[in-house]
Amino acid sequence: MKTNLIISLLAISLASPMTMGQSATRPASAGVPVHVAEVRVEDASYRLDVIGQIKPLQQVLLRPMIEGVIDEVLFTDGQAVSKGDLLVRIDDRSWRSAVDEAQATRQALVVLLREAEQDLARYQSLHAREGALSQQRLAQEESRVAQLKAQLQGSDARLEASRIALSHTRLVSPLSGRVGFRLQDSGNLVRAGDSTGLVVVTQIDPVGLEFSVSQDLLPKVQHWREHGVTLQVLDQKTGMQIATGQRAHIEPVISSATGTFRIKAELDNKDEVLWPGQLVRVRLEVEQYRQATVIPSSAIMQGAVSPYVFRKKDDRVEVVPISLVRDLGERSVVAGELSVGEQVVVDGQVKLRDGAMVSAVVVDASPDGLTADTHNLAR
Repeated sequence: MKTNLIISLLAISLASPMTMGQSATRPASAGVPVHVAEVRVEDASYRLDVIGQIKPLQQVLLRPMIEGVIDEVLFTDGQAVSKGDLLVRIDDRSWRSAVDEAQATRQALVVLLREAEQDLARYQSLHAREGALSQQRLAQEESRVAQLKAQLQGSDARLEASRIALSHTRLVSPLSGRVGFRLQDSGNLVRAGDSTGLVVVTQIDPVGLEFSVSQDLLPKVQHWREHGVTLQVLDQKTGMQIATGQRAHIEPVISSATGTFRIKAELDNKDEVLWPGQLVRVRLEVEQYRQATVIPSSAIMQGAVSPYVFRKKDDRVEVVPISLVRDLGERSVVAGELSVGEQVVVDGQVKLRDGAMVSAVVVDASPDGLTADTHNLAR
């Protein structure tokens, strides 16, 4: 037993120096893993993204102006039409008869007036030469001519009204665009002012765009409109640009309920990629910064007094207070003691403190390089 104890002690004494040597040569722990990006100086712009809705500049509900039976519907649902295209015909036989009757009445009055004027001229001549005709009779003839003239004017008005009514049997498109679904079929009796109407015609090119903006941005939006800066219309899901526009109008009233004001723009839509009622993303460049200091927004930490960033210097980081000039989304314009080319930590800050040692991986700080993958470092 003593022999075994001696052997064990010798083994421990021989192993201890080796173990101690291994501990002495173990490398120091690596720095905190972080991602860093370079500070850039470049032109930047503040882009306002809001949700807008496409609206027609003109939309008309075509209604009958007279009573009658629909004789023919000359369009298909959703059809493209031009201004003046015939869309619906109403049975016009009774209205043609009314025009013919008014014309006949007018012609009869024309004949009577012509005879009365001839009689009046003869009576005036007799009265002037011989005095054989009394003044009373002459006045009667003058009154008769005046009455016939008034009746002729009334007849002309009735004839014109009959012609207008006849023209209303042909309902044409009041604008160029597309028709909706038909609201009445052939054979139906319609009356003037029917609330249902016959069809809705909607202008498609150009179209309107309406969206609301916070009242705080009113001066910048006014500056944008006055200088004709282009607004971008983006697909709500894909974010792809589908249209641009410059012609815009600002509503002269700010909503007391929401603190916003409305903007209405006009967009060319020859390809009909925009449809009334469609929701889109609207992007405005309302503010521009020339040669500004720009860093990824993910680098900015909020301190008790002011924002700050971790700036990498050699293999350590230091805290640098900054001022946030404008948050541009994935990037921010800042002011402070940062120089172009310096590196700031964009991921992994939660494990850092001033003077901490880091193990850094450089990432692309350009707008295209700031993707979701940049920010996936485990914290």
